[in-house]
Amino acid sequence: ASTQSDGGERKPLYYRHPMNPEVTSKVPAKDNMDMDYVPVYADEAAAGGGVAGSVRVDPATVQSFGVRTAAAKLQTMTRDVFTVGRVDYDEKKLSRFHPKVEGWIERQPVDETGSVVAKGTTLLSLYSPVLVVSQEEYLLA
Repeated sequence: ASTQSDGGERKPLYYRHPMNPEVTSKVPAKDNMDMDYVPVYADEAAAGGGVAGSVRVDPATVQSFGVRTAAAKLQTMTRDVFTVGRVDYDEKKLSRFHPKVEGWIERQPVDETGSVVAKGTTLLSLYSPVLVVSQEEYLLA
């Protein structure tokens, strides 16, 4: 069965939906968005292999775009990306220390942002004359 008429013009095998190749029609039609169904010719159907979702691009078009192909192979691909950003702390994990007495910090073993600390680690030693006097009075009583 030939798909060409006497005038040498190609005759479509069928028409397919422009967005869903599984929907076909034997006659020209329009979809619900008023788009024309696409004609499918014998040589196009054979080239597509009948696989749903396959795309065929004319070799002349491929050549005009300068498309290069290669065999698929497994390899590591890297790409350096330079960008700007901001490193900030997690406010949910932040604790503030507000002593209710006058004094000063004598020792602070953890003195660097980003230091890893465990539960029970001494973060600072506070000296308060008011607390020292209160402690001495308590011990004498």
